[in-house]
Amino acid sequence: MTGSQGLVTQGVSASLGRRAVLQDVGISVPPGRMVGVIGPNGAGKTSLLRCIAGLLRPATGSVFLDGRDLLSMRERERARLVAHLPQEAHITFPFTALEVVLMGRHPHLGWLDAESARDVEIARNALEEVDAPDLADRPVTQLSGGERRRVFFARALAQKPRLLLLDEPTADQDLHHALLLLERSRRDADICVVAVLHDLNLAGRFADRLVLLNEGKAVAEGECAEILHPDILNPVYKVAVSVVTDGKHRLVVPDRLLEPDEEAP
Repeated sequence: MTGSQGLVTQGVSASLGRRAVLQDVGISVPPGRMVGVIGPNGAGKTSLLRCIAGLLRPATGSVFLDGRDLLSMRERERARLVAHLPQEAHITFPFTALEVVLMGRHPHLGWLDAESARDVEIARNALEEVDAPDLADRPVTQLSGGERRRVFFARALAQKPRLLLLDEPTADQDLHHALLLLERSRRDADICVVAVLHDLNLAGRFADRLVLLNEGKAVAEGECAEILHPDILNPVYKVAVSVVTDGKHRLVVPDRLLEPDEEAP
């Protein structure tokens, strides 16, 4: 497998202990595109990102980025190519926000190298891009959840990756910052983006394609207009939804819970 075709995963299956969390999942993300991963809680969305990032070893399957096998790479080599924004990032030591963002530069440094002025410039620019330059000198332990989220997003940007993995990037964000982060993730034409999103309307607004996971399986994949449809969403989420459109955007509106014995409309 060669070339610069972006991210390609094939037949990825994985387990946590004895519990299967992914079963034969494959996705494809060309450079400059975003694939949104949606689905109910426990569907395997975070596990898929962790497999791609090398944090969870698949039992079967392959993960290639531009024709290179990510699963066979050493951690440091993979970190030069892949940035992962986890659902939760815990730091108990009071590093400043700038110090945290500079951690994104470490994969590009030698073992004994200190950050250069260029690295500091990249880190400060990343904080600017997520509307957080005023947080640079503040300890992350004193920031709100939304502020910390933006700092860790900036750390991912500072890595200058080829692949950006975002697990609930808009969590704890107000509307302005949610849109800002998603718009920023789409800005680079040579970066592949995989974003786990619970907000179906944001997923439909920013993703080029959607993958719907349920019980570890990819039950639907395609253009947003195909996936954001009651016939597709109702049986997976166990709700009755309405989908309205103004000709440009599709809006998913949950109407009611489905009864256990009710067939989805």
